[in-house]
Amino acid sequence: MPLFANGRISAVLLLALTAIISVTSSASFAASRVAIVLGNGNYLHTSSLPNPVNDAQKIADALESLGFEVNLLVDTSKQTLEQLRNETESLLRGADVGLFFYAGHGLQIDGQNYIVPIDATFENPETVANQLVSMTKFLALMEQHTATNIIFLDACRNNPFAEVIENQISAGRSMSIDGSTQIRDIGKGLAEMKASVGTLIAYATQPGNVAEDGVGENSPFTTGLLRHLREPGVEIREILTEVRVAVLAETEQRQIPWDHSSLTEEFYFIEPVRSRDIPIPPP
Repeated sequence: MPLFANGRISAVLLLALTAIISVTSSASFAASRVAIVLGNGNYLHTSSLPNPVNDAQKIADALESLGFEVNLLVDTSKQTLEQLRNETESLLRGADVGLFFYAGHGLQIDGQNYIVPIDATFENPETVANQLVSMTKFLALMEQHTATNIIFLDACRNNPFAEVIENQISAGRSMSIDGSTQIRDIGKGLAEMKASVGTLIAYATQPGNVAEDGVGENSPFTTGLLRHLREPGVEIREILTEVRVAVLAETEQRQIPWDHSSLTEEFYFIEPVRSRDIPIPPP
């Protein structure tokens, strides 16, 4: 079959050519994209969360299919998270895009957000500083090394550890998060994190509120992401709008995904096929 028929590209070949262009463009675009994916569900000192490990594994699979170099860790201890944080620079070296996904328990303490490792326990108020890992520090490391950063925090579940710490404070026991500064406030959900230029942060629900773990294999937020991440040519902020609509419907308006963006250009998981990519036949 000739490439051109009556001065026009054959419809079959055009579709094939478009697909090749799309795949090639996506592959080259994705070559320098790195993802860190975490899911903590099997907590040792409180009840387990059914979905975070599933959430992380499904998101890792989806990102891998989109060309990301994925670093997946599930049910992480404090030691493992600290090691990961120390290795973040080497993981992101040479990457243009960094993506961080966390599902599990998170805490807001004095306006700062923390990942709760699976081995965390707050029975001894003197050890709070040794229990948590700062989300802010992970974000700062990523912003130092990659120009574009996408952060997904499915970590606003109702947290039993918050009540433990509040009870300790109410009982007059001195508790410190950094070894010196005394804890004043345990917030509900997660606090708003400020993003530097080139960063987008997406929360499972708006700051200060609690998200649902879900009754299926994945949380409502992760389910929405998985449904829309692989839509070709859809910009990430449009994807998050679709996720918001889906989560609102699934939770009967109880949960409103929220995002803060300082992106300076469009970001696509699958690049759109632009008209300039398709050769124009001669007259």
